[in-house]
Amino acid sequence: MTSPKKLKVQDAKQLLEMDRVLRLHEGQIWYVISNTWWKEFLSNAELADGDAVIEMPPISNKDVVEKNSEDQYVLKPNLSGSLGFVSDAVFANLRSVFGIEDEERDVISRKVVKGMLRDETFIEVYPLQIKIANYNNKEVVFTIEVSQAATIDKIREIVFDQLKIEEQYRNGAHFLIEEKGRYDCLPDTVSYAKLSAILHSGAIVYVDASGATSEELVAAQNGTTRGGRFSERVASYQKGLCGLQNLGNTCFMNSAIQCLSNVPELTEYFINDEYYDEINTTNPLGTHGRLVKAYAELLKDMWSGCSSSVRPCHLKCVIGEFAPRFNGYAQQDSQELTAFLLDGLHEDLNRIKNKPYVEEKEMEGRDEAQAAREAWQDYKKRNDSIIVDLLHGQLKSTLTCNVCSKISIKFDPFCYLSLPIPAKERQVKSTINFVRKDKWAKFLLTHTNKTTILQLKDVLRQHLKIPPQMEIVLLTYFSSDILEDDKLVGTSYNNIGKQFYAYALDGCGPLLLVENRKPNSSLLGNVFPVRRPEKLTKQFVFDSILPLCRDYFWRTDAGTSAMDTNVKDSPKQGEEPIEDGIKPQYSQVNPDEIALQEPNLMLQEFPDDPDEEMPLSLPYDGGPVPKIYAHMGRE
Repeated sequence: MTSPKKLKVQDAKQLLEMDRVLRLHEGQIWYVISNTWWKEFLSNAELADGDAVIEMPPISNKDVVEKNSEDQYVLKPNLSGSLGFVSDAVFANLRSVFGIEDEERDVISRKVVKGMLRDETFIEVYPLQIKIANYNNKEVVFTIEVSQAATIDKIREIVFDQLKIEEQYRNGAHFLIEEKGRYDCLPDTVSYAKLSAILHSGAIVYVDASGATSEELVAAQNGTTRGGRFSERVASYQKGLCGLQNLGNTCFMNSAIQCLSNVPELTEYFINDEYYDEINTTNPLGTHGRLVKAYAELLKDMWSGCSSSVRPCHLKCVIGEFAPRFNGYAQQDSQELTAFLLDGLHEDLNRIKNKPYVEEKEMEGRDEAQAAREAWQDYKKRNDSIIVDLLHGQLKSTLTCNVCSKISIKFDPFCYLSLPIPAKERQVKSTINFVRKDKWAKFLLTHTNKTTILQLKDVLRQHLKIPPQMEIVLLTYFSSDILEDDKLVGTSYNNIGKQFYAYALDGCGPLLLVENRKPNSSLLGNVFPVRRPEKLTKQFVFDSILPLCRDYFWRTDAGTSAMDTNVKDSPKQGEEPIEDGIKPQYSQVNPDEIALQEPNLMLQEFPDDPDEEMPLSLPYDGGPVPKIYAHMGRE
């Protein structure tokens, strides 16, 4: 193992830029790196200081590999989205700087290929796994791995070699796919797109080298059939109560199909073969009827009552052929699959064979109801199917111009509406300090992130038995913000913590806030509210405010404080009493300077005459309130 070294941030950024501009070419070698290590490296590389140094442990892939039956390290399956990839040049640099934790385990290379089954150049992380069996010995199933860059001839050769089919029988061999008891032969001229969809579906490929024709094989295996199902099958299960087997991680597809299967009008339309005469095989936007037929076959199986579950292999193959993003076994978005399926069914069943040009009409000056009807009629001139009849609707949208105030109204068709899912409420705990002259009440209040300040006040009033004629005022910890009733508790936290100070004031009316400050202007004690007098003077501060400071925060001559005593009030229903950790800090002193600050105005000192009125603007209905500062000349 190479000893770890250090890498400058600017050098790391140069390495990342090398790979960013590097184009994929067939035959290139790229290396796999676990996202655990790779994301930490990327996070360090984003540091602003280019001269900073990145220190990292050796490269490790231990969380993305496992040992197979032959005691060899292999990538865990289905991890494509959890891996980082770097070119051979970048990997060599990272390796020389940070080292490798385990050479055998952590050096994982992959080749860039030009796909035959996937028409693009890409890093082949996993080879394609195909299940195969001899047609005359179906119980013995092999799983082989082939590159997605392999040609059809190469795949045939690998299959023949695995099944030990002799050379003289290979030219006349046939490949069959089984679904729901029915066997179909793959034509020799099968397209790469269709072959890719079949191989990604997980279906078993059977090989027959007996010399029989494809027609003879299918007839012999399927027997007398009707609609691809055995006529002798007897219904023994409740119709429609039928599961869909997962083909890998295809629960996203199964859930969508089950939802559509339980739309009675739509399912009856397919089961009763009403769809057959409406298939539009010439629509370039459709699948030439193949999606409709595959969906109808699956519904008939699900509603036949002959099975408790079926494998939707054929439908998945057709979907994968026309929408390659749904190939393979990985999890996909169920809504995207539903949208593709409904759109494909609509185009395959569109009764409009030649779509006319329809000009969009302005609604200005027309009756809304009439405009809506005309917009729907225009839409149906180009789109008319059972899907439109049952599942399409119309949405009214209104747009007002900010410049000329013109109102534009449109009526647009929709097949589905996206609705927001409300965030789940979660429980949080806040510390409440109820400040009063004799004893402080301090406890934990359990609430949700949707609890409002008004609801918190109601809990305080109920459990501390605060009379209704008294107003409860809440402040955040060491803050001058009076919290409004409709504000959420969770949005009121400051950077010091989830603490609130509560005060109960007699009567009603506008408020003032009071702050005590030390000579260095740091806050002394907590901000607290008082009622605003009709005439604000320095004498009012001495007579009414300073006694409150002493009662709330300052030591008495006996050296005790209202803050000293642990409170025995024990609020119930989710509130937990806790030990009061506030310590007495202050001596009884008078301020050397008293000043007033109104919102958005400069600080003003009180007049020397204690009875001279301090001018105040009109009372504030909401938002910031005036604040009195008392500056203490000594600690």
